[in-house]
Amino acid sequence: MRAAAVIVSVSRRTDIPALYTDWFFRRLAAGEAMVPNPMNPAQVRRVSLRPDDVDGFVFWSKHPAPMLNRLEALGDIPYCFQYSLNPYGADIEPGMPPLARRIETLLRLADRIGPDRVTWRYDPILLSDTWTPARHEECFGTMAATLAGAVRSCVFSYIDRYRKNTAAFARLGIRSWDEASMCDMARRLSN
Repeated sequence: MRAAAVIVSVSRRTDIPALYTDWFFRRLAAGEAMVPNPMNPAQVRRVSLRPDDVDGFVFWSKHPAPMLNRLEALGDIPYCFQYSLNPYGADIEPGMPPLARRIETLLRLADRIGPDRVTWRYDPILLSDTWTPARHEECFGTMAATLAGAVRSCVFSYIDRYRKNTAAFARLGIRSWDEASMCDMARRLSN
């Protein structure tokens, strides 16, 4: 007997629902996945995906449309989605479908599995000459009105600077938030 619940995070490293749906369902059928440590690829861990070992899946995605018609293959294992949906275009997120299509996907997903199993993630919140607090407030308000009733919760976060994204942020004119600005933005989104 297991002592603790096992929730499998699928995945914060890459968008498995958008890019690797077939791989995920093959691994589910096999009952396991091998997961390399991103800091040490030679270190690989076996993760059981067997229903007896898994209490739930949390899918992280910006575009889970490829997975929508295969959810029944999850059987009785509970699952939910963390759906990142923001208004950025191809200049910031190349390769993403247009916003209207991503919103439609979220609405279809929520209709299929229920509003309590989809968390809307408005993240990351960028700050630049283009992406001002006022523009975020306007875009967020429009999106929130469209998604009203389809989801019950929204999570937002601010951009984090890492060594690997510093050059891209500079190229895009993205600035860091200070604490007072973050608090002001949180108030704006709450309203």
